Amino acid sequence: MKSIVFILSMITAMNAWATEKGKVYLVTPSEQVKLGSEFYIDIQVDNLPALYGVDLKLEFDAHKFELIDQNPRKEGVQIEHGNFFDNDNIFILHNSADAGTGTAAYVVSLVAPANEVEGSGRIARVKLKSTNQSGLAHFTIVSAQFGTKTGQLKEFSLGPALLFDFKPEYRVPAQPQQGISFTTTILLFSLLVIAFIFIWFIRRGRNK
Repeated sequence: MKSIVFILSMITAMNAWATEKGKVYLVTPSEQVKLGSEFYIDIQVDNLPALYGVDLKLEFDAHKFELIDQNPRKEGVQIEHGNFFDNDNIFILHNSADAGTGTAAYVVSLVAPANEVEGSGRIARVKLKSTNQSGLAHFTIVSAQFGTKTGQLKEFSLGPALLFDFKPEYRVPAQPQQGISFTTTILLFSLLVIAFIFIWFIRRGRNK
């Protein structure tokens, strides 16, 4: 009997440790949103092991949220890719939201030559607009299944749902900062080098 109790205790401890190791959760600047304004929600992860893809399911109040399409060239409403996976080597199996049912699915996988990724980052970003209905509304991660390169499925603890309150007197939430692309970075660096060379030639001419 003591052996069974000990084994059960060890299993419970191991499950608790596995749950604590990784986390999937929602982040937003403010849950108090001005009626009719635009805002965003990030799906973040912390301390995840080496992974190769994700199957993410979201749920929201379709009467209070209007999802903003991030890729008008494709049919349906798309959510924005994050920075956790390598977006240059990603295969999109499913990326759409259903305003009628208040659900969204984001299923992606890395492809060769990409390596597995680990650690912390943003899985995806959902951009939304408040409808003209005031009151409370939830946004929830229903499930988040991850896969390794060898096909193993992994799940991690999910953070709580966000409970938004929409009122006309609230402020418009802060918008996400726009990251600088690699091309823009190279362009800025080139301009800086040209400016440095130009200044060097002017000073050299004055010293003659």
